[in-house]
Amino acid sequence: RYHYRVGRVQIVLVDVEDDPNGFASPLPYPLVQVRAVAPHGADEFGNYESWLRVVLTHELAHVVHLDQARGVLALGRRVFGRAPFLFLNGATPTWMIEGLATFEETEGTAFGRGRNPDSRMVLRMAALEDDFPMEDRPVLGLDRWPGGQASYLFGEAFLRDVSRRFGPQAVPEMTQVHAGRPIPYLDDLTARSVTGKSFHTLWREWRQTARESALAEAQTLRERGLTPLRLLTTRGTRQTGPRFSPDGAWLAYTSKTLTRFREIRLVRPEGSEDHRLVLRNGGNSLAWTPDGRSLVYDEPESFRLFRVRSDLRLVEVESRRVRRLTRGLRARDPDVSPDGRSVVFVRQMAEKSELALIGLDGSGQRDLTRSEPGVQWSHPRFAPRGDRIAASRLEPGGRLDLVLVDTASGEVTPLTEDRAKDVEPVFTPDGAHLVFRSDRDGVSNLYALRLSDRALFHLTNVLGGAFLPDVSPDGRSLAFASYSSRGYDLATTRLDLDQAAPVEPFADPYPAPRPAVAPVTAESRPYRAFPTALPRFWSPYFDSASDEVRLGILTAGADPLFR
Repeated sequence: RYHYRVGRVQIVLVDVEDDPNGFASPLPYPLVQVRAVAPHGADEFGNYESWLRVVLTHELAHVVHLDQARGVLALGRRVFGRAPFLFLNGATPTWMIEGLATFEETEGTAFGRGRNPDSRMVLRMAALEDDFPMEDRPVLGLDRWPGGQASYLFGEAFLRDVSRRFGPQAVPEMTQVHAGRPIPYLDDLTARSVTGKSFHTLWREWRQTARESALAEAQTLRERGLTPLRLLTTRGTRQTGPRFSPDGAWLAYTSKTLTRFREIRLVRPEGSEDHRLVLRNGGNSLAWTPDGRSLVYDEPESFRLFRVRSDLRLVEVESRRVRRLTRGLRARDPDVSPDGRSVVFVRQMAEKSELALIGLDGSGQRDLTRSEPGVQWSHPRFAPRGDRIAASRLEPGGRLDLVLVDTASGEVTPLTEDRAKDVEPVFTPDGAHLVFRSDRDGVSNLYALRLSDRALFHLTNVLGGAFLPDVSPDGRSLAFASYSSRGYDLATTRLDLDQAAPVEPFADPYPAPRPAVAPVTAESRPYRAFPTALPRFWSPYFDSASDEVRLGILTAGADPLFR
């Protein structure tokens, strides 16, 4: 579709961080780096049939987009090689670069962020609350929500609107036209030559369309009756992961803003006495010990040389003293057993994750599950009696379902079986129901699953979304993170299972997963840096500093591992 052939691409697979990501660069040659670790259930990626398929589709789209050179720029590469000043598509706005890759990520897979209801949530609430950005804002990770996500989500939705209005070839044609302009930052001329309108006009028209669509969707939700909420915080950004203390007197949660270090805070259920307990490097999950004296949580930390691993820590509420439970174990999403003796958590590996158990003193670690490659676990929670664990499991192909795991044997019992995103389960105090988050109606809402007969019931109907629920010890209240255009804030609402409405069968809106790629059999060879590190370009060089003038030729090279 882009009528451009990229030659050899260097792909580097690394396993040094527990944060899923990747990057692509056309310089000094087409290069893609992918972190082996996959997202888990609460991540903004939503469902995916394969993490490597999603991330490679995204990053290889970057390569095709940014590598292009046509006309005089293509001639310049014949003379100077792969000189940085000859890659003009890299000078387009970030929402064009990341939006295009996210668009292709969605087109090339069964899911992608363009189909994720939580991505649409960000656009819908921005439109409803008059915070929908013009094209100047989603460029860098500014000090306003949604920060760096804006270029991906708003960029993808804008380019999808352009493709809908002007045909599927409009977006590829824009990249081709721009790749032939020797002067950067003439994006509006590129848009006019393809669509007859400037990007500013196209964005303004799309903004109006998005607002009308959001108003219509909001009207439908209001007709069903919105759930009354009580907001406990108003900071926005990410106030998430509330957990009731065993006596119900406190809620512990994680607070992240764009101007302050992430921290664990305590607040009363009515919103008073909100204060910081301890700083944390990352993560959202935490769990009380049954005596209410401590919290177990996960956070990433430097481990050995060049690695970042997620591990478990315990903080004493009264003294605020912190001690490690694990070291280099790649542990996240902890929950403490009802008897206070053990912790269940997710142990990340390069090709999958497992549920594991460890003593509260940090001893006796063992894996509870035995999963196939590609399986990802998230948010395990003990049953009130401690004999079972509810969790969310993503399987290859994109099924993200709730399961029960026997604490003694590790036997897995499926509870939901569809392609809705069913995540973040928590037992009611009597153990009869699971409360969880799902996007099965197009909005992330909270549901209840009755374990006796697997019946599903609506618990919330919100304009934004409801995330990371917890049930009060008396079973009368729900705490969760509620979404608005400011981000996520803590909210509570009344829990009345007797009044909950039954759920309609899930209507699957996603296309079929792409066929699996056949494994390649090839001979492994040792890594050699020198062939790729040879210089790929030359450029005239002039520099004047103080009384010194330097004139010469500049060149450079780098191997794929930057050694």
